Amino acid sequence: MNYDLEAPSYVVLTLVKDRAVLTNTIYNMREVTPKGGRVGQSVDVYIDILADVEVKAYTAADKAADSDYEFDAIDFAPISVKLSDELYAAVYVDGWDNLVFGKENVTDFSSEINTLATKILTRLENAVGAAINGVSTANTTTVTVPAGISNQELGELIIEKIADLKFEFDNNDVPDGDRYIAVGRNAYNALLSTEAVRNASQTGEAGESAALRAATVGVIAGFTVVNSGKIDDNALVAYYFQAFGVISRAPGKNVSAPYSELFQGSGIEGTPAPIDLRVNVLGLGKRNATGVVVSTFFTAQELTEDATKANRLVEKVVFTPAASK
Repeated sequence: MNYDLEAPSYVVLTLVKDRAVLTNTIYNMREVTPKGGRVGQSVDVYIDILADVEVKAYTAADKAADSDYEFDAIDFAPISVKLSDELYAAVYVDGWDNLVFGKENVTDFSSEINTLATKILTRLENAVGAAINGVSTANTTTVTVPAGISNQELGELIIEKIADLKFEFDNNDVPDGDRYIAVGRNAYNALLSTEAVRNASQTGEAGESAALRAATVGVIAGFTVVNSGKIDDNALVAYYFQAFGVISRAPGKNVSAPYSELFQGSGIEGTPAPIDLRVNVLGLGKRNATGVVVSTFFTAQELTEDATKANRLVEKVVFTPAASK
């Protein structure tokens, strides 16, 4: 038998990239290695290694005294992440003696490829959404909403809070770019009722995934605001992209499979996807019967060394109605 699944594999990666929303707003660390990944494997992630570096003034007195510069130590303490799951999709293919796909015929299998990509993406987005929505209590605040407030007034209150978050992030030395806010259903509807958001551009930046552009509410106080059903209805989560991560390791090649190939996280357009994949074709013991399995080991989580301490890169805000008298 002759197997060549390069074209559909890259199409799957492209679709995962283009349809991801939350996954495309966070840090992703992926690697294809000869040994591959495995469930329970510990991966060291280095985030914010220059956080303790301070800007100092070398004064005229220092110059006159020929004082030495003061050097800050770089914090190379990693965040240890364990790969918690194997993300996979398996398709039973009956009656094909050859699996040869190329650019000229890959569209013949568009339905199967779309279904496969959607299933992988759904599992990935659910994991990322759970991580973003489930930030530690140290990074969660509550805003009491006055009784009888209108949806537009709630939207304006949310915008005011987003402006406050901008100054909080600035004061915490969070870099300006790659700041995001994910809002839940009710918060999203409230924002849409405000004139400021209605007039905001929804085109997104060039190079962003189609799904991310479609989900973008607008840019408010330097945050790209996106809506997601994975966030609590009356909440928002503001974060720098490195506050959360998708860490993946594709398994090594299966030496016993008739066909096994590793595909790195770039789609057919060359834009990185958030994960890498291994594709296996496995014989199922029946004549002219073949199974196709795509998989990777991954985890999605808040990237913090201690969940009991505040993480300067993220804050969740829950808008709670005032108790009725």
